[in-house]
Amino acid sequence: MRSRWCVFLCVGLGLPCAGAAGAAPELPPAEQAVQDTADHWGLAFSDQYRLFGERFRAFESAVGRDGLGYVLGIETALRKTFPDKYCFKGRLTSQVELRAARNESEAFQLAVLPRPGLELHGVRVTASDFVRSGQSGPPSTIPADAVHLWRVGFVETKTPPYPTRHVGRWPDPLLELEPFSITGLDLGLVWCEVKVPKDAAPGDYVGTVEVTAENAAPLAVTVNLHVWDFALPDRIDMPMLVWTRENAGEEFLRTAELLLAHHIDPISVGRNMNLAELDDALAFCIERGLTHFQTPPVKDAESFRPYYDHIKQRGWLDKALVYGAHDEPLEEQFNEIVVPKTAEIRRDFPGLRVFLAGEYFDGMKRGTDVMLIDLSTNFHEWLDAGRPGEQELWWYFCGIPIRANLRRCLMDAPRMLIDRDAVEHRIVYWLAYHYGVQGMFIYAGDRWPAGNEKWPEEPFKMNEAMHYPYAGLHNGDGFIIYPGPRPSIRLKTLRDGAEDYWYLCEMSRLAGLPATRDRARALLDGIAPAVFVDTHYFNRRPEALLECRRALGSFIEQAAHTP
Repeated sequence: MRSRWCVFLCVGLGLPCAGAAGAAPELPPAEQAVQDTADHWGLAFSDQYRLFGERFRAFESAVGRDGLGYVLGIETALRKTFPDKYCFKGRLTSQVELRAARNESEAFQLAVLPRPGLELHGVRVTASDFVRSGQSGPPSTIPADAVHLWRVGFVETKTPPYPTRHVGRWPDPLLELEPFSITGLDLGLVWCEVKVPKDAAPGDYVGTVEVTAENAAPLAVTVNLHVWDFALPDRIDMPMLVWTRENAGEEFLRTAELLLAHHIDPISVGRNMNLAELDDALAFCIERGLTHFQTPPVKDAESFRPYYDHIKQRGWLDKALVYGAHDEPLEEQFNEIVVPKTAEIRRDFPGLRVFLAGEYFDGMKRGTDVMLIDLSTNFHEWLDAGRPGEQELWWYFCGIPIRANLRRCLMDAPRMLIDRDAVEHRIVYWLAYHYGVQGMFIYAGDRWPAGNEKWPEEPFKMNEAMHYPYAGLHNGDGFIIYPGPRPSIRLKTLRDGAEDYWYLCEMSRLAGLPATRDRARALLDGIAPAVFVDTHYFNRRPEALLECRRALGSFIEQAAHTP
């Protein structure tokens, strides 16, 4: 009899309960439709539902409030969170801990999870000022406008020709935060990001992010932020290049500003023979930290001469790159097409560097100054051969390399696609530091598929399959921002990776100083295998990378006060 009353009470409250002898509870209609499924981790819905109820009640107990219409969850910025509330893998809590340097951005994801069967309407999320506490000296505040909030959007992926843990709605676009409703099985997901001002005093700050709804009581998350006693530069010294649709005009400038704010160069800005437009757009980008740009192709010396003389006179030649004469060439094409054309460019336009994607060939320097190589072709063979050649070694990321032979499985390497783990987008900077890679390139920044002019009012149309020789469909290939322009989770994760790269370089500097050498060296040596083993074998658990970053930041802060 007691077991029956337990079932009745829990279902009446809209919360799952195991019931007598493990009997299934009476599920709401939306839950009934998925009761025979498993989530992207392989967890049966019966266990998802049971655990949701246990965690829901534990949250109520922790905050001392019963009968809540929803609870709050916290997830790191490094785990992609799906829209189904029962699939949520973060913590249900009203506390979050962040650590960041001055002039650094740090984010977390806030999930609003309604009780089963309840719809929430008019949900609003707001942030307070962050106030420094517990330190001597005058009070210090990080204003609320340094906290940026976005609603996480979801796009429908298609079945790709590579392994993926889920086909369907994936989180990626970050949308303007307006009042929203939560229905069905969904959660409400908000990206919360703090940009620590350059002049913020170091120390411990406390702020809140509050959630209100028209038909439920308000809840808040307390954010404890430690600001480390060092600052990051405005631009991290690791080139990350992308192509863009345009190279001038207001829409391009908005796109360029968004990319550059995340340490990414929109190199198409230089592909403009209109010198007046070139000057305006390039000056805008260089002022915001642009490290490289691509020139138009050199069709003939006479037509290219005015452009070359102009960028040389403006002092921009050291940032200029021209693409090689044949994209991703076979060795025969490299020798017969690329090498002769590169020789002409070097003869006619001294100081103009060539970059080219493809495999490594003997005598690579004859055809390019910057070699872009996919991690899965012959990068490791090049390493094993002693890094031959004088060319710079950069990595590039696209759907798949073509006219190449894969020496390792492409799907085991980090990729820049929507339906891949977030840690892949960030860890490339850790790997680049480890292997001494001098730059990176992503196929494109804003080349989303046509037909998305009315997004987000209409569903986002994903890529169509690319035909021979490109081999199929790759979800998100060609864009890391969305129309608007609007940022993506991938863009934010790349920014975080660039900031990690600065930490690693600073640790390398400290490893060269007598007072900090031993401890700095030990921390750097401990990154592998805790975070990665090599380019195709790395830790997909976000906490491993985040724990390592926290240790590096703490040490850099301590070193700032070491005589």
